[in-house]
Amino acid sequence: MTENRNGRSKHRKLCNKVPRLEIAEIRQLAHGVRDILSSFPRFNKTEVPIAELLDRLRDTGQIEFQLVEQHELPNEYAVSYPDKKCIKCRETVYNNALAGQARDRFTLAHELGHILLHQNINPMFARSQSVSFHHFTEDAEWQANAFASEFLVDSRMVESSMTPRDISKLFGVSFEAAGYIYDRFKKENLI
Repeated sequence: MTENRNGRSKHRKLCNKVPRLEIAEIRQLAHGVRDILSSFPRFNKTEVPIAELLDRLRDTGQIEFQLVEQHELPNEYAVSYPDKKCIKCRETVYNNALAGQARDRFTLAHELGHILLHQNINPMFARSQSVSFHHFTEDAEWQANAFASEFLVDSRMVESSMTPRDISKLFGVSFEAAGYIYDRFKKENLI
């Protein structure tokens, strides 16, 4: 059970159990990927161009990145196959991410998180949830969400004077996501 931003308890739906990863380990990976990307001239240090990044990873043969019609993924926005380094994504999600839509940018970063975190662990991950019983740090969906938030919002660039709205605008994430990230950074004394 977790608390939402209003302090009310809510049940967390868990999905595929994977080896435990703490937020600090996921943050370290996200920072490492951002540091590699910072050497590319077109990389925006604040708002990660996630759709373009996935295109580049596909074009250089590092991943398979497929755009599909909605009827091919009727129940998910995107799905990852970490063992094959493959992401299938609705074309509308990709186009919305290109246009800067926060939710779709997060979806693509989430799927990249599965590819980076879950190779050789489970054959398929989708952006959906089902009930299971294990610690949240052992949950594939929590880990991919944590990667997406850490990758899209670099804690090293967040200042103590920032508000969730500032974080949302600077990094191109939704206000809701920025609020959760802000709360986590505060709790960990990062800001």
